[in-house]
Amino acid sequence: MLKDLKLKDIIMLDEEILKDDNRSLVKVVNVKGEKIVVKQPREKNRRKWIRFWTLFRDSEVKKEFESMMFLKKNLIKGLEPIKYEEIKKMGMVVDSYLLYRYQEGVTSDKNDISEIIKIIKKIHKLGYLHGDAQFRNFIKSPEGKIVVIDFKVKKKLLGKFSEAFEYIVLENSVGEIDKEINFIKNTNYYKLAKFFNDFFREIRKIKKKIRVWRK
Repeated sequence: MLKDLKLKDIIMLDEEILKDDNRSLVKVVNVKGEKIVVKQPREKNRRKWIRFWTLFRDSEVKKEFESMMFLKKNLIKGLEPIKYEEIKKMGMVVDSYLLYRYQEGVTSDKNDISEIIKIIKKIHKLGYLHGDAQFRNFIKSPEGKIVVIDFKVKKKLLGKFSEAFEYIVLENSVGEIDKEINFIKNTNYYKLAKFFNDFFREIRKIKKKIRVWRK
């Protein structure tokens, strides 16, 4: 069973590096003929204040693992979780790893937007948010199924306003999709969410200009 494999043994296997920078390490290893992804969130493991908060809340890998399990439980096609491991000191998570099965697929295109919206609607109906509903976080499997490859499960605390914000995130990442989201685009929830989205976008632009000016 893959769940019974020791992390130290998996790390030593032949690997294909997908990402290796200060933020994270993501690599694919071959375990008994099966491709397994090993993810290490380096930046969040390293930051002292994030370590401190793991005394009171779940670590990044645990949240990702539980998000994958949420999709699986609710029959939404996503990455197949295997296990996660945390290394703790004085009760704080100082290092962690997430293991899941490698998913073959290609980048979704605009023809897939209706299927992507169906997935987002289903998540909303369950009382949750996708958490990062950008177009790049959905791929198409060899069988033609849309797969969620990045998902940060969050409770839907602000109702339709929260939902509207997610569709704005999707629209910002893919371009105009008026026809596909017309069920919410003319609502006051959407208009208010759009106002705040545009406001915070301008704030980020100003902050970026200030950083450049200071250099």
